[in-house]
Amino acid sequence: MLMFPYIALIFVTWASSLLSRKNIFRYLLFFVPTLLIVGFRYEVGFDWPVYSSQFYQFQNIPFLDFLSQIFIFSALYSHEPLFLLTSYSMARVFPDFEYFQFIAYLFFLFSVFRLGKVLGSRNIIAAMVPIHLFLLFTLEFSTLRQSIAISFYNLGLAFFLANKNAKGVWLFVAAVASQSSTAIYVLVQLWTTSTKRWSKLAIVACLILAVFLSAGGLEWIPVNMLPGFLGQKLNYYFYERGYNYSLTEQAFFLALFLAISYVLYRSRPALDRRVRFLANLVIFLCLFAIMAFWVNTIRNRIMYEVIIVSSLIAYGPHFRLQKLLRLLLLGAGLLFFSVSLTKQSSFVYVPYQNFIWYKLNGLQSNGLDRQDRLRQRLIN
Repeated sequence: MLMFPYIALIFVTWASSLLSRKNIFRYLLFFVPTLLIVGFRYEVGFDWPVYSSQFYQFQNIPFLDFLSQIFIFSALYSHEPLFLLTSYSMARVFPDFEYFQFIAYLFFLFSVFRLGKVLGSRNIIAAMVPIHLFLLFTLEFSTLRQSIAISFYNLGLAFFLANKNAKGVWLFVAAVASQSSTAIYVLVQLWTTSTKRWSKLAIVACLILAVFLSAGGLEWIPVNMLPGFLGQKLNYYFYERGYNYSLTEQAFFLALFLAISYVLYRSRPALDRRVRFLANLVIFLCLFAIMAFWVNTIRNRIMYEVIIVSSLIAYGPHFRLQKLLRLLLLGAGLLFFSVSLTKQSSFVYVPYQNFIWYKLNGLQSNGLDRQDRLRQRLIN
């Protein structure tokens, strides 16, 4: 019963994908539960306390004072300037942080549907099933800044595929200015564009480099010599942050990235230009994820985009191994979703809390208690 809203969300998303595209109930069945459950989540997930406290702090700061201190806030929160400006704007418009979460999630859905439309995906709602299975508790529920940045990036990718490069570039800049880790997507995209004729050699080079890095580690990378903000970020992820490694989890993602890459690589000759480009992008993203495999944060952030694009391809224009890709994403996604609901830290989103329901009924959230419990668990 505690997990019912999440299971119901997956079920209605799948059920709505089976209806005709001309049936208006298809879109009501998809959008209403999704926007209510995900868009109006209430103090569940991992990162909301930081974003929430920042939101309410910004409500009391005049605009000129905010602008004069934006780089101070950037250093204080380790957040990029465009995200801070977005958070400030939302704080000056809406009384509660949950409305900001709702707008951000609506933006995320818009970006996925826009990219899927340009790609020629025949059933974007069906593509949302594996996206939910993998990303519901991570990108959709927790990493607000990453969600906004990925939305900018996917809109830029849609313009890029539509040969509107200037608009695409501005959206890529907005993505990096919202969350610097999306620079990985942009760099891999540039590499994908510049290695069309040498893709096989590039893949081999990536694999050799991945083996070398796995054996030698990251100590030789001079992160402290990089520009301030970038060096600070990489130093945190590479050296300062501690990781609890799960051999099973590492093996799962390694097998997933290799399997997706294999299916897309084998399918490339039968794909049209746009889908082939995105397939190459996913393959190279998977290889980059393998190179930084022991840094869970980087691996996960690459995984977000891999799952989104792979899911849209799986339900896009028909190709020979398309059903295999769907089965791979759905099977692995169901396993990942099931484990997420039952792992030790699942108490941060189980049971579910809804902002509208809690406000209408005057209920008290236990979100801060969950965060204290999580903090104690991390300390121990």
